[in-house]
Amino acid sequence: DYPSAGPHLITGEDFEAEGTEVWVWDAGKKDDEKMAPALPVSDEPLLPETPPANARRITPLDVERQVIVAPLEGVVVWVRTPAGTSRPCLFNVAKPCWLGPQRVEPGAAVHVFGFGLRAPWRPCRIALKGAGRQYMVSPKPPDRDYRAEDSTLIYFDVPAETAAGVYSVWVHNGNGGALGWRSAGTVEVVAPVEVKERLIDVRGFGAK
Repeated sequence: DYPSAGPHLITGEDFEAEGTEVWVWDAGKKDDEKMAPALPVSDEPLLPETPPANARRITPLDVERQVIVAPLEGVVVWVRTPAGTSRPCLFNVAKPCWLGPQRVEPGAAVHVFGFGLRAPWRPCRIALKGAGRQYMVSPKPPDRDYRAEDSTLIYFDVPAETAAGVYSVWVHNGNGGALGWRSAGTVEVVAPVEVKERLIDVRGFGAK
């Protein structure tokens, strides 16, 4: 449902109207916009198996056997029933699907497509991580180009000083602290091709 302001739907099995609990976790302060610079080594971050001490219990709006309706906050959710606690589910973070082009020169634009790439009122960041190098960039502001108005698209310019090599691209929509970094794929940055100018006189080809 991201980034809907309405309640979320949680689907599963054997929920009970009595004894079912919904727990959420912010994984960091809401006002923390620093976004941990250390990127994860895997796109599947290790989440707590059970709600940590600073998790909060949310009161569901409705509980059916296979569907829970609840106004969720934070970035991780668990459902606890008399039978046990569910696996943690990461939500409200960016969910990039693919990017292109995958072979670019420094200064070229790269487009990232997915869901929740820009969270309302939260700063979005993009990181390029290569062998011994890391570049932090911001996407193009929505008010500068009509393409940026699409909520499923963000795009950025590869920094002009980026060295040639293969880089993994990570997207952060401002939610989740270190858990908010999500892998969007890889790009290969190649050295610019030097184009030599040629002067051609059309009169040498019969033009008058």
